[in-house]
Amino acid sequence: MTEMHAGSRFARDNLLPFSELMIGTVGITDDRKLPDPEDLILALHGLSLPTGTVVIVAVPSSAEILYHIEALTQLGLVPALIAPGTPLPRLKAMLEDFSAGAIIRNTLPMDLGTLRMRDKKQLGSHVIGILDPVSVPQTSAGEIILTTSGTSSEFSSGCVHTIGALRRNARRHAKAIGLRSDDRILIQLPLYYSFAFVAQAIAAIEVGASIWIAPSPFEATAFLMALKTHRITATSLTPRFLKTLSGRLPGRLPTTLRCFTIGGDAADGPAMTAFREAYPDIEVYCTYGISEAGPRVATLAAHTVSPDMYTCLGEPLEATELRLAMENFGDCEGELLVSSDTLLIRKIGRSSLDPTITSGQKRWLRTGDIFRRDEMGALHFKGRRGDFLIVNGEKLNLRAIRNLLRTIPAILDARTRPGNDRHGRQSYTLELVADACEFSEESLPDLHQLIRDHLWPNERPFSVDVRRASRQDYVTVK
Repeated sequence: MTEMHAGSRFARDNLLPFSELMIGTVGITDDRKLPDPEDLILALHGLSLPTGTVVIVAVPSSAEILYHIEALTQLGLVPALIAPGTPLPRLKAMLEDFSAGAIIRNTLPMDLGTLRMRDKKQLGSHVIGILDPVSVPQTSAGEIILTTSGTSSEFSSGCVHTIGALRRNARRHAKAIGLRSDDRILIQLPLYYSFAFVAQAIAAIEVGASIWIAPSPFEATAFLMALKTHRITATSLTPRFLKTLSGRLPGRLPTTLRCFTIGGDAADGPAMTAFREAYPDIEVYCTYGISEAGPRVATLAAHTVSPDMYTCLGEPLEATELRLAMENFGDCEGELLVSSDTLLIRKIGRSSLDPTITSGQKRWLRTGDIFRRDEMGALHFKGRRGDFLIVNGEKLNLRAIRNLLRTIPAILDARTRPGNDRHGRQSYTLELVADACEFSEESLPDLHQLIRDHLWPNERPFSVDVRRASRQDYVTVK
């Protein structure tokens, strides 16, 4: 633990004092190897980055990443957490689009040297690359960026929130699930997920709970061992992992586990029923959220309702209002709108269109999610507008994929066609128009590799159809 940095001139609500918590890392017993948070603050202070500068944080989940975030906020810098394995073209785009002044990674590849990189220094066990300064930062002290690859039409996109708003959201979520100071929280979801960062890590600050962070990926056997070894009382899962718990877990869950939360739009009914029958004493909370909302929106205490209500949205968080916009839908269906004082301030990056509307003197977020209201007034998730698929339990935005691939000079156009793969799972076919001057029939494998370099594995299409055209002719006929 460390005292708050004496030089910090920002209100406590705009800070994230993770060093005041007990934080452990699953599989690491000697946390003396971690850097002192105060040393990180001093090292960052010596870089003389202007207040409000965005710093991209692209490192694996660990206690150290939370210390980095604390140090950045102490100095009025603006963290943006992204996946450590983000493809290089996408990483470069985010550095430019966010006007980032620095990036923290395990290593800095030589290719980044082409992007304003002027220096690099050791920062704990990671490296920070300092970029040539931008004229004016797009963000201010006390703000933080939640990236939005799942919900935005562009991958190089984020939501700017105040830290105070994220803390309010975390506090309300903690209240909704009964989180306590004596809880021991296992964070097995990556910290660049807004769910893990806000609803678990920041929520721990709000109640004074302990945190154990698991490296990703995290398999069922390791999960069970971590629960037992660290006497975990609360954790969070994806809907996909719930199926493992309800059917294939190699052993019983320990009696120390008091509750867990499931992120997503709706619980898997059969999996939830099987789990509730196996573990009737464990509290289960299904939570709905979206990064633009700050991020949690509503909570369903699934252990208190009948199985036919498992798909229900549940109760909105404190000071949060919900309504359906029913234009172009049936009488009982509509797009979910959310009003709260934790909504994003604005978007940043390539998809900077404001996703909010003003109605009745209130600001409402358009979520893009379609819900049905039953005869009792409860809301049930039905689907998403337009271009969204669920692949391996994660939201996939086909529009963002199309827009990303269209930025590749040799690709004249990219279109997507949703469908199922050979195993019957949701996927899509990618239809490309490639520049005939850039790709011959023999070099098409190079095009396929280019696509793989730009997309995460779960974003890659089931099949790719390519046709070649001259740039001049295609522009004419398109």
